[in-house]
Amino acid sequence: MAQPVVEIHIPLVETRVRLLDDPGSEEAPEPGLEVEFGWISVVEDYLAKREESGEFELYADGEELGGDYLFFLTGADEQTLLAIAADVARLPGIPPGPYAIVTTDDSDEPGVGRNEPLPQR
Repeated sequence: MAQPVVEIHIPLVETRVRLLDDPGSEEAPEPGLEVEFGWISVVEDYLAKREESGEFELYADGEELGGDYLFFLTGADEQTLLAIAADVARLPGIPPGPYAIVTTDDSDEPGVGRNEPLPQR
């Protein structure tokens, strides 16, 4: 039986985000360094921490598609996955215009499915 997958699509826009949580990362070699596309690291870190709770699973690594950067969630019901996607859309530094695509793990290609808008702060 097919499992739900929620793709989080975030416009691939350069925004400078100050990375404070991981001063030892490759992208932020010193505390407080601002990096372009830093929001990708913010989202990756956020999702990794939430995944540890067992609430959901990351379905695949993030990837670029068209003008968006995608993150893939599965391992929970659609409502839970969409709630997590909405939380991601409200993280600091996220570019305007994120949305979700609801699909299943038997889909052949990303970006095909039901479009769901995501709220932003």
